[in-house]
Amino acid sequence: MKKYIKFSASFIIIILSLMLGFVVYAEENVDTQSVEKENRDAFMLKVGENKIKRDEFKNEVKDVKDSLKEERKNKLEEIIQSIKEKRQEFKTQMETDREEAKTKIALMKADFKEDIKKIKDESKKISAEKIVDIIQSLNTKSTDNLSDKIDKIENVLISIESRISKAEEKRLDVSSVKIEVEKAKTAIVSARDAISAQSNKVYEVNITDEASLKAEMKNLRDTFMTDIKTVREKVKLAHTAVLDTATTLAKISKIDEEKIPTEVENTSDTNNN
Repeated sequence: MKKYIKFSASFIIIILSLMLGFVVYAEENVDTQSVEKENRDAFMLKVGENKIKRDEFKNEVKDVKDSLKEERKNKLEEIIQSIKEKRQEFKTQMETDREEAKTKIALMKADFKEDIKKIKDESKKISAEKIVDIIQSLNTKSTDNLSDKIDKIENVLISIESRISKAEEKRLDVSSVKIEVEKAKTAIVSARDAISAQSNKVYEVNITDEASLKAEMKNLRDTFMTDIKTVREKVKLAHTAVLDTATTLAKISKIDEEKIPTEVENTSDTNNN
C-alpha cells in the first residue's frame, strides 16, 4: 500500500511538472507572439510614416514644378503681350507714314503730270506714268510682305525664349543663347526700322525733256530696286540671327522638350516681290 501511494505521488508530481512546463511554455509563447506583433506594428507604422513622407515630398516637388511651370507661362505671356504691343505700335506708325506718303505721292504726281507735258510722244507719256504708279504700288506691297516675314521670324524667337525658360528651370547654362537672343532682337528692330522708312518713301522723277526721259525712268527703277534690296538684306540678317540662336540652343542637351526649331521661314523668296 505504501508502495502504491509512493508511486501515485511520483506520478502526480510528474503530471504537475508537465502542466507547469506547459503553462510556462504557453506564457513564453504568448510573450513572443506579443513582441512579434509589436515589432510588426512598429514596422508597419514606420512604413506608413515613410510613405507619408514620400507622398509629402512628391507633393512638394509637384508644387515646385507647377510653380515653375506657371512662372514660365506668365513670363511667356508677358513676352507675347509686349511683342503684340510693339507690333501694333509699328503697324500704327506705318499707317501714319503711309497716309503722309499718299499726300506726298499726290503732290509728286501732280508735278509729274505737269513735267510730262514736255513729252510729245503719247506712248512714252503713258509708259512713264505706268512706271511711276507701279513703283509706288510695288513699294507698298513689298514693305507689307517684308513686315509679315519679320513677324514670322520673331514668332520663332518667341518659341526659343520659351525653351530657354524651360532650360533655366533645369539649371542649365543658357548664357550663350541669351547673347544670341539679344543679337536677334537687335536685328529684328533694325529690319523693322528699315521697313518703316522704306514704306514712307516717295519716288520722284525730274523730267526736263524727252531726251532725258529714258534715263530718268531707268534711274527711278534702279533706285527703287536698290532700296528694296537693302531692306530685304536687313530682314535676312534678322532671319540669320534667329537661326543662329536656335542652333546655339540646340547644342544644349537635357532640355527634354519638343524639338528645337532649327529652321526659320526662308526669306530668299522676297527677291521675287
